[in-house]
Amino acid sequence: MTPPGLPGAASGPVQSPGRDDRLRDVLALALLALGIILILVSNAGMHRLATQPIVVAHGEFASTQYEHFRRIGMIGYVAAAAGVLAGIWSHVLHAKRGSADAAPTSQL
Repeated sequence: MTPPGLPGAASGPVQSPGRDDRLRDVLALALLALGIILILVSNAGMHRLATQPIVVAHGEFASTQYEHFRRIGMIGYVAAAAGVLAGIWSHVLHAKRGSADAAPTSQL
């Protein structure tokens, strides 16, 4: 039981997250998962370059493959950071709406 006046105290029925909240959460999760997958693909590719014999096409350099995997990794980090920021944004919007809904009933 949370004492009245604390941030976790609810003075009335709590409104469940709406469709927009769920979409923001799915967007955050999808971006985070995409980022993690891209980072793992990048690391696997760089590991393969470092541990196995490098087979490149005529006129291509191994550094080109390294740059490709490096770019994939950077895109993964950006996507993961965007997913974390989208999750924080969704949480802040839901918390603001929840406190705005609870404010009129707490002054009775």
